[in-house]
Amino acid sequence: MVTQKSPTKTRGLLQDAEYFAKKKYSNHKDLLSRLQDLFHAFRDLEQPAEGEAMPFSGNLATSLVGEHYLSHPNTDIQLLVSCIVSDVFRVNAPEHPFSPEQLKNIFDAWLRQFELFTKQKEKDKSQVVYLLERTAQVKSFIVLTDPELACDKQTETLFDLFLNKIVPDELEIGHAVYKHMEEILQAVLDESETITHELLNIILDNLCGAPRKKKSHGYHLAKSIIAHTHDKLQGTLCHVMERTLKEQFMAVRKYEDPALSAEFGKHRQSHLQVIAKYMEMLEELDLIHPVFLGAKLQPFLLEESEDLRLKTVETICNIFKDRAMYRKEYREFLDLFLGRCVDKSKKIRSKMLTWLQDLVIEDETLRKTQADKLSGMLKDNEDGLRRQAVNAVVEVARKHPETVPHKLIRGLAERCKEDRKAINRQHCMQKLCALYVELAPMWITGNTESPRDMYKWIPPTLMSFYNDRDVEVKNAMLHLMQSMLPPVVKGKDKANGDSASLYAKAVVDLYSCLEIKTPLKLNDMQQLLELKIRLRQCVLQFLQLRSEMKDNSGAEVKHKYDSCISMLMSKLGSSARADWTDLAKLRDEKIFKCLHALIDPSKLPDMGEATTLKDQVVSKVKAAIKNDQQHVVSFVQSLVPKLFFPVAPEHMLCMLDMLKESKKDRGTRFTVMGAIYTLTKVLPALLGDNTGKLAMLVAEEKDPEILQLGLRTLSCTREYLGDAADSKLIKCLHGLALEGPAVVRKLALRCMHCTARTNPSALRDVSAALQKQLVVGARGTPALLGTLKGLQTVFDVHPQSLKEASGRVLKFVETDVLKYFSETRETGLTWSAPPYECVAWEHGIKLLVAYLLHIPQTDSDVQKYVKLLFGLLKCQNDGVACISTSRKSTSVFKGVVKLLQSPQFRRAITPTHLRLLMVLNVFDGNEHAREEMRTFLWRHLCTGRLIKKYCWMLIVNALDHDKRHAAIAKDQVEKVIDRYREQQRQFERSGRRIDLSDPQAPLFCPEYILPDLLYQMAHYPNFDQQHPHYEAMQTCFYVFFEAVTKDTDNVSFFYKLLQTLKQHNDVLQPKSKNTKILCDIAFEIVHNEYGKTRTCSGKPFPGTVNISRNFQATQSVEDQAISYKPSAFKLMGKSRAFKSVPLDAKMAKGESGSPIKDAPAPPRTDESDMEEDGDEEDAGPKRSLAPKRKRVSPAADVPDTPTRVTRRRMGDADAASPAKSPAKSPRHKK
Repeated sequence: MVTQKSPTKTRGLLQDAEYFAKKKYSNHKDLLSRLQDLFHAFRDLEQPAEGEAMPFSGNLATSLVGEHYLSHPNTDIQLLVSCIVSDVFRVNAPEHPFSPEQLKNIFDAWLRQFELFTKQKEKDKSQVVYLLERTAQVKSFIVLTDPELACDKQTETLFDLFLNKIVPDELEIGHAVYKHMEEILQAVLDESETITHELLNIILDNLCGAPRKKKSHGYHLAKSIIAHTHDKLQGTLCHVMERTLKEQFMAVRKYEDPALSAEFGKHRQSHLQVIAKYMEMLEELDLIHPVFLGAKLQPFLLEESEDLRLKTVETICNIFKDRAMYRKEYREFLDLFLGRCVDKSKKIRSKMLTWLQDLVIEDETLRKTQADKLSGMLKDNEDGLRRQAVNAVVEVARKHPETVPHKLIRGLAERCKEDRKAINRQHCMQKLCALYVELAPMWITGNTESPRDMYKWIPPTLMSFYNDRDVEVKNAMLHLMQSMLPPVVKGKDKANGDSASLYAKAVVDLYSCLEIKTPLKLNDMQQLLELKIRLRQCVLQFLQLRSEMKDNSGAEVKHKYDSCISMLMSKLGSSARADWTDLAKLRDEKIFKCLHALIDPSKLPDMGEATTLKDQVVSKVKAAIKNDQQHVVSFVQSLVPKLFFPVAPEHMLCMLDMLKESKKDRGTRFTVMGAIYTLTKVLPALLGDNTGKLAMLVAEEKDPEILQLGLRTLSCTREYLGDAADSKLIKCLHGLALEGPAVVRKLALRCMHCTARTNPSALRDVSAALQKQLVVGARGTPALLGTLKGLQTVFDVHPQSLKEASGRVLKFVETDVLKYFSETRETGLTWSAPPYECVAWEHGIKLLVAYLLHIPQTDSDVQKYVKLLFGLLKCQNDGVACISTSRKSTSVFKGVVKLLQSPQFRRAITPTHLRLLMVLNVFDGNEHAREEMRTFLWRHLCTGRLIKKYCWMLIVNALDHDKRHAAIAKDQVEKVIDRYREQQRQFERSGRRIDLSDPQAPLFCPEYILPDLLYQMAHYPNFDQQHPHYEAMQTCFYVFFEAVTKDTDNVSFFYKLLQTLKQHNDVLQPKSKNTKILCDIAFEIVHNEYGKTRTCSGKPFPGTVNISRNFQATQSVEDQAISYKPSAFKLMGKSRAFKSVPLDAKMAKGESGSPIKDAPAPPRTDESDMEEDGDEEDAGPKRSLAPKRKRVSPAADVPDTPTRVTRRRMGDADAASPAKSPAKSPRHKK
């Protein structure tokens, strides 16, 4: 609390000069107290009215500026005296009571105080800021400009201090400091009559070199003061630089002789560096005040030295590039300068070419007038420069396809034929092909005749220089031909008919080039076949164009065109037969790859061809079936659609007959059924009226894998199956739904659901029969697994049939499945072959979740089942670390993620529950469990079944201690963000644009993931142990910002969002500062890593931001000004954040990341998982999951690792006290 001084006492202080003159203070503390009182008195003083006496004693002021006080050993006393003297200047302005010697001492003292800005140890700089503000306000430093004082040294020190040493960005109020320094320097220059050479160098040194590259505050400050005083400085600067450049050029000429010693070479290099420095200054001065300075460099363009000419050319290029108006005003000098395009130096010609390319792209007038210059550079003597000129011309054409000069494109075509270097000819040809692939459609449909002329003669030019050994060039030319085909539109004129015949001939020549007679490797043959397929597609386009040509087209044109088409058809027929002959020579394992490339999807095969295809494919399948059936499944899924699609319904009938006739040939039945399923999945209407025939064949099928394919096919034909189903099929489905394996039961029930409109009672009968199978005696048998799967399917497809009996079903699931199998009884050997108890547990969880999602629940029931699920999860965490516990925990995790789709359950699942899920997902000891949970989460986010706010659950997977899993998590986050971006663009294309300040933005914009991520990281289990660098949090932030800032200018939004969040408290823990610490850390990352990129506009975000309910506004106004991050905090940097795993360092040496000692297995994708992910009709059968009854002791196979134990303890603490401080790190050891 500050005591207010009375007016009488204040007047006494201001008049008591004797106290300081005779040093009446007893000690430093007494003096400091007196000076503080005097400082407050002067601070409140105002200037007296005209004619009134000064409110303070003149002797007091002169006593204070004695050397004893201004140079006192105590720095606080020096600072207080300096502040008081600044107020003396303010109150006494425009006069002052000091002698010249005292003024010098005062300025020296002020400069010493300003140096405190550069010292990090000085935490409180408020009084230094006060001194700076007073001197800027009163313009006290203009006294330095008095010639009688001879204060040039102090002036130079002042400019050096402000420009080179003080960094305002490191200060909390850096903007105000920068503004005051700017005012002081501008005032000094305004009043200066002369400027010393040293002072001028201090200013100019900040316009070049490192300050210019880094855009430091000194660079901006120097530009500001020069712009402010340009009338005074411009002439001086131009004269100094012109004189200096002449001197330096003459010095370089002296040392030009190569016979001179190395010492002279060093002198020459130093002069060149000075020239480069002044050239940079020249560019900056031109930007500050547009007065054309390039003319002053004209004599230097004719220098003999290549280095000097190059420096001059670079400077003039930059000046002309930044100032478009100079090109019109100084046309004569520009023409003289363009003569450097034929300079004898290769470096200068290259520089001129790059500059000319940018200029021609930007300026339409120069595009027309300077085309000869670019065209001439295509014929340069240097091979590299000719390639660079080709790239330049192509870039001009790509940027301005409608106005590109014709001579430039013709020059490219000439290079393809005439360049003496083969590599240059090939380079030019590839660039020209790529250009036409991109621009030919636009040129062909243009209104002017010039583009039409260009596209007529380009293909013959390319064909004349075609090299049949270069597959890449062939591919590029093929794209060129396809892109340049005339568009098929009614009403084509004669000119287009002529063009079409020309291109038909070109395609014939191209196809002839592809008829290679020499033996080829497998990969080359595959590429060749793919090229032929594309050419066949071109033929179809030609045929279509021929049918659209007008009857009034000339007979000669039609005859010429028809002859070309006939030649193409003949070549296609003979080539196809030759291709099959070549394939017959290949070994069985190679035919699969080549068949992919051979099949033509654009041509409908007749019955004879279909039979040939069938015979050849089936023979190859039989040969491969002997060893690996899974390989055949993959083959059927990928190859058969290419073989038989598109096909007519009669082809499908032929395949069904084939299926019926081959009852004893399993390989043929399996292949044909796989083909039928794949085609039906792509086009369900293809089966049509033949659905009944397929249903009869399925009812008679006994092979389990072929039966699964048949059931999947029937499930695809939902609208046709109901009419085609008969009693025989229903009876078959009824039996499969009650007695088959789990996967078959699911498929059978889905087929029955498709027949519900013709057989409404069938599904109810099956549901009742399934309920009767729920008996305690069925535990431990495969039948129980099928029953649980069947009930789950019924809940999914027809929950009304089980609504009344759902209580009994749920009671059995809770008591006799989940609670019964909650304790660890068996331990499997591998993740892909789990014990029976795990499979039963998983089916029970899925059945429970299906019931909760499809049957309406009360709020009390919701709370009850949420408590049940997390109780089961806690029970598993308390168990022994083994495969069973990890699989069961994974099942609960996936079930809870599915429940998060429901708003009712989202309200019931608390943040404490979510943190428990995060711990399970990131710290589970089994790597397969972590991978399966992460993949499940990712799929739900990508498909939109899980809302965007839960993306933080995926982001924290970047903390996985396995680097491979962490890298996969980062990629998945990027894919999810890209998916959100695409959805956002689709929404905008529909007519409504969602801005980041829109109230609906949190539902659509991925930027609003940040508040939830920040909130959850603030409750990170070992938050306190992350001090001081918080590397785990930094890693998550880096992963998020790297994905969300890609190709988007949203940095200013994050600035505002983080500043706003910092003004809010955590709802659960209002006194915690964790969220504020993370706001500062996130702000630091955004500012340093993403705030200086090209995608950042740097403009403040104009709208408002939406704040999550997890935050509540605070009453404190200090949060924004205070920095909460630790003083020792350091950024990790992107490269380290993406390569390092913060938790990996916390693992003890020799501790395994996973307690399971089996070989790595891929993520499990059984049928139940596919159903969860929405892929019920997944391709191909899967092996059934047979229960393993062999018991293995957990201690014998999997030890209870410290990782598992600590994770369990953390889960207890976190679930018990949601409002308490976070628990210890899950990797922390006792």
